[in-house]
Amino acid sequence: MALAVTAVIVGGCGDDSSPTPTASPASVVPGGIPPALRTISITDNKFSPESLQVPAGTGVFWEWKGSNEHSVVGTLNGQKIESPKQRSGKFSFDFTSAGTFEYQCGVHGAAMSGKIVVSS
Repeated sequence: MALAVTAVIVGGCGDDSSPTPTASPASVVPGGIPPALRTISITDNKFSPESLQVPAGTGVFWEWKGSNEHSVVGTLNGQKIESPKQRSGKFSFDFTSAGTFEYQCGVHGAAMSGKIVVSS
């Protein structure tokens, strides 16, 4: 096991010509908002938090944590945003322009809804 660790350390000391890893779009955020503060949990029949405010350029995550099937469906500035219907997993969207994104569950309708306010 010590050899594997040593190999990783030595392997990481190569020249600077290797490609630099890049973050996924939803992880790049102005102001450094950590993912935990821009993640919405989808439990059985509830989005939590129900309301979130973020600056433009922020990626927001929805994470399924319940056992029922849900989806995220809404429109922001005329652009339709829709996740697949699922019971587990994650969905993310990068909010690049200011506006209010009111959304609901595609399975349960307005009884299960939320809102994201994107500031400029």
